[in-house]
Order: sequence, then structure tokens, then C-alpha cells
Amino acid sequence: MARTKSSILTPAERRVMDAVWTLKQASVNDVLQIVSKTAPVAYTTVMTVLKVLEEKGYVTASRDGRILIYRPKSSRNKAQTQALRHLVGEFFDGSKTALAQHILRQPDISRAELESLESMIQVALAKKDS
Repeated sequence: MARTKSSILTPAERRVMDAVWTLKQASVNDVLQIVSKTAPVAYTTVMTVLKVLEEKGYVTASRDGRILIYRPKSSRNKAQTQALRHLVGEFFDGSKTALAQHILRQPDISRAELESLESMIQVALAKKDS
């Protein structure tokens, strides 16, 4: 059975998108220079990932002479939101509360992180009241 394509970014796709988001517009070589700083990557791999990202609607490509230039079509925030919705749906039965409770139960969450979350909750509550 063929696997259905996910709109969620894979780790390799995310690394390439991080480069495109940073550069705002990039050729395959531009992306290759950035992603190969952390691990060796082939030119053809980057090219293939960019084509997949274009099919998924994350980038758009246009020609500059013989070179394809890729630009983000989707924001980092939109990709994060899609991934979070997927995570909440798959692992927390669609409950954002269950996700938040899970995060709060983690032993490695710091006091500073908890205080930051508390502050964000207070701001969100104030917005709901107004």
C-alpha cells in the first residue's frame, strides 16, 4: 500500500526550510551551503527535498536564467502550527489541555519556563476577558 504524503515537515525538509526561511530566497547551492554545515549533504538531495517542498506548498520556484530560485510560500509559524495540530491530534486525542498537562508534568521543566508559561497564560486570559 502506498504511503500517503504528509503535509508535516520531515526533519530533512525542516532543515532545508530553515535555510530558505533564513535566506528569504535561495538557489539549491545556497541551501546546500547552509545545510551542509551540520552534516554532509548531496546537491541532488537538496534539489529533491526542494522539489518535494514545492509539491507540498512550502516553497515556490522561479527561474533566474538557468537557476531555480526558491522562496518561502509558507511561514515558519504556519509550519509550526500544522505540526502542533498534528501532534495534538495524534498523541493527545485533539486536546490542547492534555498536551499542556503533559508538558507541565515533565521533570526537566525549569522554574523560569513555568513562570514564563504562567505569564503567557495571564496575558491570554486578559485578552479573553476584554
